[in-house]
Amino acid sequence: LVEEFQAALNLKLVYSKKGLAHQRNVGINHASGELICFLDDDVVIGADFLWRANDLLTQRDMQGVGGITGYDRLHFSQAVNFRWKIRRMLRIVPGLTPGAIDRFGRSIPASFANPFSGCRQVGYLSGFCMIYRRRAISDRRFDEELPTYAGEDRDFSFRLGQEWRLLMCGDLHLEHRPVAESRDNSVERTYQAGFGIGRGFAKYATGAAAGLELLRVAACEFLVDMLAWASSPSLDRLKMPFVRVRGFFTGFKSVKNRASSVKLKGSEI
Repeated sequence: LVEEFQAALNLKLVYSKKGLAHQRNVGINHASGELICFLDDDVVIGADFLWRANDLLTQRDMQGVGGITGYDRLHFSQAVNFRWKIRRMLRIVPGLTPGAIDRFGRSIPASFANPFSGCRQVGYLSGFCMIYRRRAISDRRFDEELPTYAGEDRDFSFRLGQEWRLLMCGDLHLEHRPVAESRDNSVERTYQAGFGIGRGFAKYATGAAAGLELLRVAACEFLVDMLAWASSPSLDRLKMPFVRVRGFFTGFKSVKNRASSVKLKGSEI
């Protein structure tokens, strides 16, 4: 049955070592189409999803669009919670516009987006659904130094978005059904998320201001995590402020030569 399915869709099964960023790069290297689609294995799409995505990207007014993502009907339209309101008050995130990102790579969850029709420009694409033009990807590749929950999807799409428009399409519906058992524990994910932010600061920012801003962000995130622990104490929640900060600085130091880091135009969406 698997062989018949592969033959019907002209699929090629490629084996690779572990590592999400590495596997995405292997996929890019083997892909042959004009559109390259990344879908997580826990995403459910309709029978016409890919056809509709293709139709969108072939429209005349979409030629400057480098990538699109769909609208998750299960998890989007989330309310902005207390943690994110505090982050906004402390000015360590670029507002609360869904899908926004700033010049340091700090982003706002796309899941805050309420249902809408049409397409909206965003600063990055969520990894569970990313559809890119091959020519927009060009020679870009995912950062293989980023672990699974450090935002390799955000990092890649952010870089691509400096030259191409990125869109969230409200009528391109899907359902993302993650299973907790298949993921690292919350403490490890917190460390990895911190690592991704720290590495982003080192890659995208220059001068002493980057280090000072990272120190400020680390202090503010420590406060936010401590408030979360105080509201619902547990051992894991107590660990999170410390592992997140450790992740920040480990990620920052992981970029050996900051002088050759990626230089990006623009700032906040």
